[in-house]
Amino acid sequence: MNWLTTLLRRLLDFLRWLLGLLRGGTVDVDVPAHIAFTEVDPDPVLLVAGSRASVRARAVTAGGRDETLTGTLIAPDGTTAPLAFRAALTTPEETSWEADGPLPVAAAGSWRLSLAYGKAEAEVTFTAEEPDARRATRFPAFDVTPEEEDAGTPILLRGALEVQVGGGQEFAGFADQPVTLEFRYPDSFAWIEITDTVTGPRGNFEVTVTAEESGFWRAAYDPPEDVPGPVMTFAADQARAASATRGARSREARNTARVPPEFLHVRIFSFAASPSTIGSKENVVFSGYLRRRREKDKNTKSWENYSGRSVGVKQKDGSPSGADVTRNNGFFTVGFTPGETGTWKAHYQKRGTSEGNGDASVKVKRK
Repeated sequence: MNWLTTLLRRLLDFLRWLLGLLRGGTVDVDVPAHIAFTEVDPDPVLLVAGSRASVRARAVTAGGRDETLTGTLIAPDGTTAPLAFRAALTTPEETSWEADGPLPVAAAGSWRLSLAYGKAEAEVTFTAEEPDARRATRFPAFDVTPEEEDAGTPILLRGALEVQVGGGQEFAGFADQPVTLEFRYPDSFAWIEITDTVTGPRGNFEVTVTAEESGFWRAAYDPPEDVPGPVMTFAADQARAASATRGARSREARNTARVPPEFLHVRIFSFAASPSTIGSKENVVFSGYLRRRREKDKNTKSWENYSGRSVGVKQKDGSPSGADVTRNNGFFTVGFTPGETGTWKAHYQKRGTSEGNGDASVKVKRK
C-alpha cells in the first residue's frame, strides 16, 4: 500500500502544479505543521534547597498556517503546569521559540514537556534531581581551528571532557566517554548531530570534519541510559560509573566557511519523525523539505524549493534505510519501521563543488 499512497500523492501534486501553470503561476503543496527540534536546558534541573527550580526550553517549528506553540510541564506525580513559549526568531521557513518558567513542584525524577503546534505534537523528557545525586561533568575547553576558511576545507574540532571527583569542586579528565559533535546554522536554534568520537586517556578529543557552511559548533556528552546488569566486567563497571554522571554541553564555537557568490546553499528544513516515541515494530514517517539559495542572494531573497532531488534517511553513521524525491515545494517523506532508536539523519548529497550538502537530524526514542 505504501507504493500506492506515494503514487496518489505524486499525482495530486502534479495536478495542483499543472493547475497553477494554467492559471499563470505555480501552486505550492502545503507543508504540514512540524515541531522540528526541542531542547530543555539545563538537563537535569537541580533542586536546590531554599530556591525554586526553573527550566528553559527551545524549539523550532515549520509548516502550517500561523499556529502558536504551546507547552505543558508534567511532573513525575502527574502535576501539570503551562509553559509559555514566545517566538524569538522567525524566517519564511521556520520559527525558533523560547520559554522559561518555574517547575510547579520540587519533585525529583523524570519530567515531561509536552508540545503542541497546530495538529503536530511532540514530547521531550528531562530529569530533576538533588545536586549531589550524580557527579557533574563539564567541557573546560572546546574550539574550532581554523575559525575561517574556504568551504570544503577540513577543520579541527578539539576539546576536553572532565568529571567531578571527590564530591567537591575538583574535576579530572573523563576517559573513554562518547562525545557528539553538533552544528547549528546562525539563523536557527536547531542543533544537528554530525559525528561522534570517544575521549582519550585524559578526557581529550579531536575530530576532523569538512566545513560545508558557516555556523556554530559544540560538543555534547550524555551519560548512557542502558547500564549492564550485575555483569562483572571492566566495560560494565565503566558504564555503571558513567551512568552516575550528569550530561554536559560545551560552549559554542563560531566558524565561517567562505563561498563564492554563485555558490548554492542547500538546507533541509523541518526534519521530523512522527511519532518520535515508538513501541516495538511501530512505523515512523520521517519528513522535511529541501530548499536552496545562492550566496549572492542571501540578503535579498528567500529560500527556494529544491524539487526533483533525492533525500536519504539513515541512522547516524549507518547505511541509508529509505529515500524520497522532493516534490514541487521541496517536501519529502520516508516511512519505515526503524530497527533501532537513537539519532536518525536526513542527507542530501551535493552534486559537485558548486553547491553544498544538506543535513538534518532527529531523535527517535522507545516507549
